[in-house]
Amino acid sequence: MARLFIVFVCAGGWGCGGSTTIFVQDADNFVYSAEIQIEAQTVQSDAVITLDWSGLLTNLYGDSIDPLVDIDTAKLLAFPQLSAEEVAEGLANDDLVQSDLGLYVTCTPENATCRTDEFEVMGSTIDVPSYFSEGSGTWLLVLSHADVAGAVNLFTLQPALASTQTSVSFEAGSSSMAVSVDLSTLPVLDAGGRDALIDWGDCTRDGLGASLRLGSLDRVQIGRFSQDLGALSADFVHLESLATELWELDIEGRTQVRLSEFWGQAVPAEGDERWLMAWSCTACDIPVPRLLVVMEGIGI
Repeated sequence: MARLFIVFVCAGGWGCGGSTTIFVQDADNFVYSAEIQIEAQTVQSDAVITLDWSGLLTNLYGDSIDPLVDIDTAKLLAFPQLSAEEVAEGLANDDLVQSDLGLYVTCTPENATCRTDEFEVMGSTIDVPSYFSEGSGTWLLVLSHADVAGAVNLFTLQPALASTQTSVSFEAGSSSMAVSVDLSTLPVLDAGGRDALIDWGDCTRDGLGASLRLGSLDRVQIGRFSQDLGALSADFVHLESLATELWELDIEGRTQVRLSEFWGQAVPAEGDERWLMAWSCTACDIPVPRLLVVMEGIGI
């Protein structure tokens, strides 16, 4: 069985080096589609709202979490012109733009709760309730953790004069994200040696076919997998946990990396496993790699 390496590239760049240079092209990148279902809550207009996720025991993918440990930041974003359905679709297709956004505030929670009058901008408290009125649009609550790429979970709020609800509790299974991908259709790039230089500076499109901002990439991973590409495609959102070995680099501002930067002198042994290499944007709310390629010719 031929060796197969899959490379995940996040945001940034790799180091360079080795006798072989691999120029990653748009045609080498994976293609995916995503669907996001976000629970919408109607709450009282012009009021302080308590947001409580202490009972939230799963993330967007159904994995178990501890709300006191796995969530350390709450972000509240207002989209004045978009419905809850349009926000969910925009997130899934990664096509929300800055002009869609009316307000962006954050809260550091205690005991898995935040009130809307506790949110801040750069350390200064903002009077969110004064903006939180019927007709102000859709408000997106993003729950995240500094060590986890993308959102842990997502919820939308809709202020309404007819509502008397001033407290919202979020529970497991209320929001979800699914990703569809077929990794078996990807071309296989031959690294041709243990210290090849990987260069993705020519890439212009991400996995959705949208314009790729190379500067948004800040992390790249290489993983070894025992499963075949069909099985990895079927459980794509859990790739990191499926890897038998995983290497990672911060690559902010770079468009090249040398394989030896991942493992130094401890070069992995060749074998029949699959390998993935992926580039990601850790600051983005959707934790799907922007670039992902399949490779072979890695290991000794």
